Amino acid sequence: MENSWNTLTPRQQVASVFVVGFLGYAVMFAPNVNLKVFDVAHRAVESQLHSPSSVKYLKETYTEGGNNDYLVGGQIEAQNAFGVRLRQYYFVRVHRDNGQLEAGGVIFKQ
Repeated sequence: MENSWNTLTPRQQVASVFVVGFLGYAVMFAPNVNLKVFDVAHRAVESQLHSPSSVKYLKETYTEGGNNDYLVGGQIEAQNAFGVRLRQYYFVRVHRDNGQLEAGGVIFKQ
């Protein structure tokens, strides 16, 4: 069976447009917890860097764990004390407690 828009009934097409439109609306206008989790993780990472203004976040992701925990990880590029730009990986545990997000320790890995 071919997976094509033309193989859908008109009712299925309308339902598909509605679902895609609704998901797009939710992504654009819903409060975005993801961005807040990344903001908290970024502040924790930057507090550990010699030159926080030089940091560039290259690849990032997060995983929701149990007990209101998130694990944020990614790759950064930042200047060290000698002004040399280095790339390294980072991991931060972010915990939600009473609606507040707090970062745990930061782990860096080359």
